[in-house]
Amino acid sequence: MADLLASICTYSGHIPTGSQLSMPLAFWANIRMFEQLNHLANKHDVEMTVYVDDLTFSGDSINRHFLSVIKKIISSNGHVSHPDKTKLFHKSDVKVITGVAIRRDDLFITNKQHKLIYESLEQWKGCRDEPLISSLVIPKLLGRLHAHSNIEPRLKDKVNSILNYKPIKR
Repeated sequence: MADLLASICTYSGHIPTGSQLSMPLAFWANIRMFEQLNHLANKHDVEMTVYVDDLTFSGDSINRHFLSVIKKIISSNGHVSHPDKTKLFHKSDVKVITGVAIRRDDLFITNKQHKLIYESLEQWKGCRDEPLISSLVIPKLLGRLHAHSNIEPRLKDKVNSILNYKPIKR
């Protein structure tokens, strides 16, 4: 049964990146590692969060030794932690995690994400009256807006404007 499910849920033996199955498959494929990491986090009174393959640890007990043990657990499970994404932050630092900036208890969309939203909006504005072309642009734009509207609720208005837009007939 497991082989059949693996065959149905993968493409050439790999998790299909971008499909709706990719996130749950990535999670369940790594559940043992996540449990080991969570056990370590609990032992040190550290908060662990997981978003697909992004791991975040928050707490006063985090130091270089804690990070070293995290890396050992990750490598013992056949993975490599990304050197550019593995960082220690001071409590007062602005932390950027998965395109979201965290300062104290506040969440913000990063400037990079604002720029991507702006570029997608401009692209849509340039083709919004051409239904065929517009239909290719809208999913990416709506995806970006939906993903960030939980952080900046005003983006929901943009989603509604796009969904309610009626193309000009020529």
